[in-house]
Amino acid sequence: MPLEQERLILFPLMQERKKSSSEETDRQVSMWNSITVPQSSVRHRENCGLRETMTGSGSYTFTYDCWSNLQAVGTGGNRNLVSHTYAVSNGNLTASVYGNGQRIEYEYDRYDRITAEKASDAQGGTASYTARYDYDVNGLLARVTDVRNGGEETFSYDISDRLVQYQNPLGDIMYSYDNQNRTTGVTMVMDGEKYTTGYAYLSANRPGTTTLPTGRTEHFYDSLQRETAHKIYGEASGTQYLGSETVYLDLSGNRTTVLPTEYLHYVGTDSSRQLLSGYTSFQYTYDDNGNITGIVEKDGNQSRSRTYVYDQLGQLVRENDEACGKTFT
Repeated sequence: MPLEQERLILFPLMQERKKSSSEETDRQVSMWNSITVPQSSVRHRENCGLRETMTGSGSYTFTYDCWSNLQAVGTGGNRNLVSHTYAVSNGNLTASVYGNGQRIEYEYDRYDRITAEKASDAQGGTASYTARYDYDVNGLLARVTDVRNGGEETFSYDISDRLVQYQNPLGDIMYSYDNQNRTTGVTMVMDGEKYTTGYAYLSANRPGTTTLPTGRTEHFYDSLQRETAHKIYGEASGTQYLGSETVYLDLSGNRTTVLPTEYLHYVGTDSSRQLLSGYTSFQYTYDDNGNITGIVEKDGNQSRSRTYVYDQLGQLVRENDEACGKTFT
């Protein structure tokens, strides 16, 4: 998915927190109240909220309100890193104050969509507007205005509410789609130059060929829709590529898995290919439970291996590393 589309999807998620009721929170019972690893530990509240982290260099504490919204993050030395304020009754985030004294405020409309941001300086002076957000008749983000610097970002959609154009002071990005709502093209215009990326799909909506301004990539699959090969071409119409290939494990009868038995890298053309130098070919073996029991790395006629041993519960108990000449338990 193109970056700007991801931005649009993530934007409302970033601005609107997930609201969970006390009943939902009570169901989230922590399995561990404290987890300790060498030189560090993590402690949780009973409802799974992170309470404290401790490392060799210090500790951090976390406090929450009655709705389990994060209220503050501080250090073991009682230094506040950030504190958050929310509207009543588990409402929206209204302000954040950072350790340097800067305050960020948020405004919303009646639909809980963010409409403006304010920010103060590090001395905590009067906050002034930094950004405003406008929405179209369908409730989609249409414009973001940088109040301080005068810049503006605009978003345009088609009749199906799909993003078709994004504009900012640096350039434009246009999107095209097929009748299955899949992105088929992204065109970026910057400084008078146009750059287009095209997307083609195979059956089951699998990515097929992606054509870039300076090359292309191709994906190949077997009848079970497992990716078996991936090729990267340095030129859009070139014939030489870097490739990878995966061979999968077949079990008894007609059962198959997604466990690879071989993975290799090579350079080639449509008529010939050769493995890349170095340990770029890998072979894998497994036990009846699907646990990996061995890896063989190959570099031409040379090879080195690692083997793994498990107990009756399927837990790893030993690794034999031929390359290092060591056994780990």
